[in-house]
Order: sequence, then structure tokens, then C-alpha cells
Amino acid sequence: WSAASAFRSPAGSFLHAQEALDLLTDGKTVGQAVGDVTFGPDGARLNSGAAYIAYPLPETLQAGEFSFVAQGIDEGNPGDKAKIISMGEGCHVDVTDNDYRVSVEVRGSDHPVPGIVAYRMITGDAGEEHSIHDTNRHAHLPGWTRAQTYFVKLFWSTGIGGYEIREGGPTGPIHDADTVSTDGHPYKPTPHCLYVGAPPSRGGVGNQSHPNMTVKNVWISANDRPSFPSIISRLQ
Repeated sequence: WSAASAFRSPAGSFLHAQEALDLLTDGKTVGQAVGDVTFGPDGARLNSGAAYIAYPLPETLQAGEFSFVAQGIDEGNPGDKAKIISMGEGCHVDVTDNDYRVSVEVRGSDHPVPGIVAYRMITGDAGEEHSIHDTNRHAHLPGWTRAQTYFVKLFWSTGIGGYEIREGGPTGPIHDADTVSTDGHPYKPTPHCLYVGAPPSRGGVGNQSHPNMTVKNVWISANDRPSFPSIISRLQ
């Protein structure tokens, strides 16, 4: 037998059970890239409203976060009710009337009021008003800067859901944020699928993904988001 020794694994991004880490800066994804998605050193770029990245979780995550770092979000990008982040029940299916829809829209240049942020969470029945939870979208019209780096985060647990968008990264100042109460209803889609952008929409490509954004450092988990520089150095 050889002597015991220490070594570093070349493994990086992963997706298993209720957790995923996807760097997107290494030319690939552990999710499923659909449509015109290109990879570079800054991450994965959605080149059209029909492009998105899907993360089908093997197990439902009833409480946790879904977050990433993005550039290129801007109200001048094409689109109407264009989504930067979303999730729901089933994979590659329209989240618009999904019984477990969660989405954050940054409305594009085709919308009457470009730049508005709209958040919706549905907990179990898209046909029942008590299951649909919206923020006041008219109160969320932050200015956007195409060159700015934004940190985008969904968070949820039984009885609550929400989002935050920060400038510069995970510890930067709040650009926009809100929460909703779900009156004790749990979030339990089966199967659970999460998206950078969004899958095809009944409203057409203008209501699908927010185009021209570049995304990296995706984290999906019930655990706290790690420091990505330390994650990268540990995995190299």
C-alpha cells in the first residue's frame, strides 16, 4: 500500500439533492442551458429573451436561497415582462400560471414603464387568489446601470418569500428588495426547477428571460451562501 497523502480534487461546480453551485466562468454549467447562451470568463450570457439556464433539483427545497451575480441588467434591454430569475413546479414549463411560480421581473424597453421590478410568489394553486402573493410593483422602479454588477437573490421558507438585489456583490448596498407573507403556506413544488431567466412563456419571448445579462456564481441551498473566492481556491 502507498503512504497516505493529501491532494486537491479538480472538481468544481455541482448539483445534487437540494443544493447546487455553478461557477459558470469555466465554460460550462451543471444546469441545462437552453437557447442562445454563451460562456466566457465573466460567466454565462443570455443572448436573447428565449435563452435560459435550468436547474432541476432531485429533491424539493422548501426553504433556502437561489442567488447569483449578474451584469448587463438594464431597462434598455429588449423585452416586456422579462424575468431575471424564476422557479416553479416541473422543468421547462411556463412559470406564468405555475402553481409554485416565483419570479422577479426587470421590465424591458417594450414595457410601458421600463425598469420596474415585479415579484410574484404562488404557493400551491395559481387559480386561488389567497395563494398568489405580489409586491407593489409601482413602488419598485430603481435606476439601472448596464455596467453595474448586481447580486440577485430569492429567499423562501414556510410563510414567507422575497428577493433582494444588491449593487457590487453579496455585501453591497441594497438596490431593491421586498418580502411577502404567504399566511403559513409552504413552498413545495414537485419536481422543483429553478432558472436563470425563465422558460418559454405563453406571453411570448418578451415575457420570458431578460436578455443580455451575464451571470456567474450561482448558489442554490438551504445553507448560507459561501464565499466564492474561497470556494474556487479550495476546488482548484
